[in-house]
Amino acid sequence: DEEPCEPNPELEVFEATNITDSSASISGLITPPTCETSIISQGLVYSDSTLPQIDSDIVIELNGYEVSASLEQLGQNKTYYYRTFLTNTSGTYYSSEKVFNTLVGNALIMISDITDITSNSVQLYLGVNSAGGGEISSKGVSLSVNELPTIDSDIVLEVGGGNSSQTIIVENLTNYTDYYIRG
Repeated sequence: DEEPCEPNPELEVFEATNITDSSASISGLITPPTCETSIISQGLVYSDSTLPQIDSDIVIELNGYEVSASLEQLGQNKTYYYRTFLTNTSGTYYSSEKVFNTLVGNALIMISDITDITSNSVQLYLGVNSAGGGEISSKGVSLSVNELPTIDSDIVLEVGGGNSSQTIIVENLTNYTDYYIRG
């Protein structure tokens, strides 16, 4: 007796692993149908929208039973949806959907445009290059006569929270003194 063939693939997807602020690993299992051997495409599909589809979202084509991919350059503090898929001459099949959230990353700030230097003040621009995917609760500058000033330094100017860049005027500096500044 010949066993009846299975017309549909069996698709599984597993929980994401190695999640960081900009990367994650996803994986699953793909068992093709035994009735239809003509596989056109298979692998993983992901998106920042629910129920990712191969015709509109990011597709990673992979061969084999166990499929996995390392996703890079993801948005910080963002939700992603993913699933396995198999396309054959009968159509496209999807596994159930899984979801993961990337982590909040480090904020990236820079100090530039140091201008209007006087005997006791200076103006500088505190730029926010990235909020790390979150909301900055506090930002400012630290000045010291010692290298690598910290928030425990001689002079600390906090300018509040928020993700916007701004100009800061530092006053009450001592004439003929070298200062180190850090954001």
